[in-house]
Amino acid sequence: MFIEPKNKVNREIFEMTFNFPELIADGIKDGSQVESLNLKNIKRIYHIGVGTSGLVGEYVQYYFSNLNANTDFIVIKNHDFPIKEKSLYILYTYSGTTYEVMIALKKILKANLKCIIISSNGVIEEEAKKQNIIFYKMKEGLESRAHLPYGIAFTSTILSEALGYRDKNEEDLKESISILRNIRSKILKEKEEWLKLAKSILENLPMAIGDSALYPVLKRFQNQIAENVKAPALFGILPDMNHNLLVALKRTTNLFITLIRRNSADNIVKAYYEIVQKTLSDATIMPIDINDDKHCWNTLLYPTYVIDVLSILAGDLKGVDVRAIPEVSNVKKTLAKIYEEI
Repeated sequence: MFIEPKNKVNREIFEMTFNFPELIADGIKDGSQVESLNLKNIKRIYHIGVGTSGLVGEYVQYYFSNLNANTDFIVIKNHDFPIKEKSLYILYTYSGTTYEVMIALKKILKANLKCIIISSNGVIEEEAKKQNIIFYKMKEGLESRAHLPYGIAFTSTILSEALGYRDKNEEDLKESISILRNIRSKILKEKEEWLKLAKSILENLPMAIGDSALYPVLKRFQNQIAENVKAPALFGILPDMNHNLLVALKRTTNLFITLIRRNSADNIVKAYYEIVQKTLSDATIMPIDINDDKHCWNTLLYPTYVIDVLSILAGDLKGVDVRAIPEVSNVKKTLAKIYEEI
């Protein structure tokens, strides 16, 4: 039996998040069953998405960048983007109603660019059928934030097949599934310790620190604290933060720092970790040590799982509905009006 948040809605989201490893497995299975993607003569791929949909692209981008793929992978978290020949544009929106992506679709159709759409349903699915655009349908029913592991596995499976890295990608994802299931067992055995960590997030200013190879994870930390805990959070990227932000952090009280360290980092990066830990010794520091020999899916997915679980536990301890994001809903309503006018 997993740790049960008090709020019913929070329990549903927590259960979905706790099943992170199974969502990866589902993404691999579903991604391997869709129509093959032809990347002949494609020199660059643009992934257009906002929020978690954009973050899926950044996880995939950082993974493939370490495989030295011949095709550039660029993430655009905006409705605006460059028009380039020999490019594939991926329009990604889990809900199917992200208006920045819908606006981008209008621009793509006008410019007659090569594109595909990845979504679970929504208005964009109807547009794909109407415009005869390749549509990759994800499983429905997931909460948008919690769909991240499924979306990563689904998208990377499709792209790795086209880029010639399918076996490597699937092997890495399956290894992560095994590791994450072990972490889940650990959480169940150490329930009280995890609740204490969640409480520390509430009592302090939460911040994640890691090196540049971990950027998507650090951004995920900030997003999850913002949406699930309804509180601000910081993140710092090494080495750059050691040349400026470190000065302010040394003079900041009540910091809860999630220090994410990867074994695959070189000795210089490891020295950055030590500098942070020594300089900010007065802060509460929770290290997440990634046991990886080289940058792989586990490098990105293991710390993400820890962050996701803790953020929901913290939100529930705070007594908030982790799913509710009325401010984002208001943004979508405004954009819907603009979309209709274009």
